[in-house]
Amino acid sequence: MPRERVRFVSCENGSRTARGYRIHQGTVSNVLEVDEEGQPTVGWCFVPEYGLAAVDVMLAQKIALETDEKSVLAVANKISPKLPLLRQVVRPS
Repeated sequence: MPRERVRFVSCENGSRTARGYRIHQGTVSNVLEVDEEGQPTVGWCFVPEYGLAAVDVMLAQKIALETDEKSVLAVANKISPKLPLLRQVVRPS
């Protein structure tokens, strides 16, 4: 049985409010709100209630923004879009 591997680097996501989001690989501090030119304007940190694999967290973030953006942003932590993403900070052992 061949193993299939899915690799997520980032995905662009639209919302009902016409805001754009870029979701990077990772589980925290990985969502950026982007302007019309694709430049980051705000960073957002929100995660599912239970621990999940990174790809599942990213999918949950995407679905949450598409279905209930207002509620998600009400509980999300706003972060600087200029902070390095966690995946860039963590060094391999």
